[in-house]
Amino acid sequence: MKSLHQFTLVVCLLIVGYVHAQISADPFSTAALKPSILESEVLVQNHKTLLQALKMTDLDKMLGSRGPITIFAPSDTAFRKLLGRAQSEWLTPENKQELLKMLTYHMVVGELTASRMLQAMASGKGSAVFKTIQGNEILATLEGTDILLTDCSGNTAKIKTEETNLSNGVVHVIDSVISPGTPD
Repeated sequence: MKSLHQFTLVVCLLIVGYVHAQISADPFSTAALKPSILESEVLVQNHKTLLQALKMTDLDKMLGSRGPITIFAPSDTAFRKLLGRAQSEWLTPENKQELLKMLTYHMVVGELTASRMLQAMASGKGSAVFKTIQGNEILATLEGTDILLTDCSGNTAKIKTEETNLSNGVVHVIDSVISPGTPD
């Protein structure tokens, strides 16, 4: 009788393990249904310039799959404010390296949600510094209830919205383009 109970227990454990493996491998599970950063609804709506720049620099391949990455995403309006020259002038192959440097300055490795930024600012007595993929740092502070990012040159951008339910990171929409300056 004891052997029958042991056998039944082993069979039950095997079945549970098999079912769990099938659920984990299910391409229709909730994790698989989360969009990537590139598929983010907030980017698709108001970030055509950013998406075009990401494709030009091949960063779209990284943001389509790898992660977690946090991107501070300037809106189309922010890009229009940035440059005195026409968009067609700076979104050219000749400017690819400059564009790559600027775009990677808007990215941080890891899931840097607003609550994590606020926790870091609380630990840092009101400010926090985050190292970008480009290599330089961004300073985060509070202005009222808004998180303000300050670049190497002292320019600022305000975080307007956040999208966190993504498969490979976080998107923060910002109202200005920030500049990396020169690496140390």
